[in-house]
Amino acid sequence: PLLDAVAVRCFCVIIRGEFSERVRLAPDVPARGFYTSRWVLADGEETAVRKAFHSAEQELQQWSDVRDGLVEVRMEAEEVSKGSWWRWLRGGGRGFAFYGEA
Repeated sequence: PLLDAVAVRCFCVIIRGEFSERVRLAPDVPARGFYTSRWVLADGEETAVRKAFHSAEQELQQWSDVRDGLVEVRMEAEEVSKGSWWRWLRGGGRGFAFYGEA
């Protein structure tokens, strides 16, 4: 079915994620968490967050530590706001800003 443009909106979801070790990682692994933004189409904020988390999880699967289950990924939505359809059309957001231990 075609999207109902009245019911569906573009949202920008800012995600903060943390990695927790399931096994002891090498000390040279610097990333302990990340921030990312995702532009998604959804009928409400709850659906937008779910879609944004799914998008981030799919991209994180490229990392062998995540894919192989060596780390657990926890995410929370720090901000959910109405976004620009134009921004969503240009790519929907990808990539991560990683941080080490505080």
